[in-house]
Amino acid sequence: MSLGIVFGSTTGYTEELAYKIYDAFEGSAELPRDVHSTPVNRLLDYHVLVIGVPTWNHGQLQSDWAERFEELEGHSFEGRKVAFFGSGDAKRYPEHFQDAMGILWRRFEALGAELIGKWPTESYQFEESQGLVDEGTNFVGLAFERHDSEELIEQRIRTWVAQLREEMW
Repeated sequence: MSLGIVFGSTTGYTEELAYKIYDAFEGSAELPRDVHSTPVNRLLDYHVLVIGVPTWNHGQLQSDWAERFEELEGHSFEGRKVAFFGSGDAKRYPEHFQDAMGILWRRFEALGAELIGKWPTESYQFEESQGLVDEGTNFVGLAFERHDSEELIEQRIRTWVAQLREEMW
């Protein structure tokens, strides 16, 4: 089963997270790819996609994902599992925390993808998010707060990757 990690990153933070997630998969994933230089049809080569997207400003997609957003239309992700991880700043933008994950998830869902990797909201402080499912008890994927400690990041990644390994099959 092929596993791809595709991210958009402007500041480098989401890219850094993508490589940490790649390392946690211990060789079972391909090297992370920047969506800016990855054609949309290349995403169809994977059985499982792990997608990284930061939320910008007031709930906007990162620019590389925004450019690819319309290109996704017309591609079928039927039979593919998709997991998301997102970075955001709940302190400065509590009413838009992880919106980009939700925006992309709705697009992939409409194209037939199966969501895996939901993550509980209980340890986060925010007001609203488009990235919520299950009546607001889970994010559509692993949520990183820009101000998370390194220890918390590592622990969340280990736990989430173990969860994904179970949900992938």
